[in-house]
Amino acid sequence: MNKAYQLIWIKAKERRAVAVEIVNGRGVPHSIRIHASVLAVLLMLSTTGAYALPTGSQTVSGQVSINTPSTGQMQIIQGTNQAIINWKSFGIGKGEAVTIAQPSSQSTLLNRVLGSDPSQIFGSLTANGRVFLTNPSGILFAPGASVNVGGLVASSLAIHDNDFLAGNYLFLVRHSNQCVTLFFNN
Repeated sequence: MNKAYQLIWIKAKERRAVAVEIVNGRGVPHSIRIHASVLAVLLMLSTTGAYALPTGSQTVSGQVSINTPSTGQMQIIQGTNQAIINWKSFGIGKGEAVTIAQPSSQSTLLNRVLGSDPSQIFGSLTANGRVFLTNPSGILFAPGASVNVGGLVASSLAIHDNDFLAGNYLFLVRHSNQCVTLFFNN
């Protein structure tokens, strides 16, 4: 399967839950359950939508230009087929927009958040290529958010720069020998 999750039925609780498909170091799949109560708390904490555009950028690989032509608008212009940006925070407030101009629809941009705040997307994210967003504190796409990209991977798992640049989209659980692999369907 080319998905990293599945819905499972928990008979004892008589409800469905999201189970992330994880592969341990021996290649044996198992699931991690994310309870609905955790998701509800995340949604309650993030209802305001008063979050600024991404901040604290540092280009790690590739050519990238970042502009804020007006309040609430950010343009990321990617000059190479692959690029990596480390951010202090990556959020898009309601009414805000981040537009990523990439060389082609096959281009990839890794946006890695190093700060402690979760990424909360309430506004618009647009790109003509593939966008990766990783944040160990979590990522929320709020109701009303607009995402129009060629491909999107959003994960709280980590990916090494060398793996990303080689096209090996291997995501790792921090401090563990477990990993999950996500593939694009071309």
